[in-house]
Amino acid sequence: MMARRSVIGLVAGGAAAMLSGCGLFGGNSYRFKMTVEAETPEGLKTGSSVYEASARRRPKLLPEEGARQIELRGEAVVVDLTNGPIFVLLKIQNDASSDLVEMSMRTLDPEFKNWTNSVESAGRLSGWSERSGEVPREYWPMMVRFADINDPKTVEQVDPSAIGVKRIVLETTSDGVTTGIMKRLAWLGKKVSFFERDPVDGYFIPQEKLTVVHSMSQKDFSTELGK
Repeated sequence: MMARRSVIGLVAGGAAAMLSGCGLFGGNSYRFKMTVEAETPEGLKTGSSVYEASARRRPKLLPEEGARQIELRGEAVVVDLTNGPIFVLLKIQNDASSDLVEMSMRTLDPEFKNWTNSVESAGRLSGWSERSGEVPREYWPMMVRFADINDPKTVEQVDPSAIGVKRIVLETTSDGVTTGIMKRLAWLGKKVSFFERDPVDGYFIPQEKLTVVHSMSQKDFSTELGK
């Protein structure tokens, strides 16, 4: 799992910079398509989503503040399987959606080293750049399903190998950012709290009682929600 990076100023969602070239404070952005492939008894099942990622320099007001601002726009990939859809979230385990930006840079840009050259990496991937690559297993996003698609509290994490996921492929694209996930999950547009308070312990839930439900939020499914 990728570690948290204190040097990042993350703004998940919001207007990204221009798709190519430099933006305010020297920023670049690009779009990439993520396709998830699962081999099932019924044959190959796939799902894909287009994202827009951007990185820009920002002025330091305080010494401890980060020097890069990372943004992501998009929504979870949906793979329709026989026993229900799988949602490939905008985070890797319990990390932030900025990790999908890093995932894309590491996969598509061989020159990417770390967040200090994220603006330059975004520039290399912007414009007419045509690149593709397979995401290393350790960088795969978290995947979940719902026992009841109409009840967000029934969310459960799934093991990619158990549902037949064999690979995740990225490619740069000029296609529009994917939308429409609320057609699948109508409750996403409402004020949904995945965090369920324990009736005895109140706001603080003991570690042994924590489940995947408590780590979920609307922004794990779409950058345009839960702001």
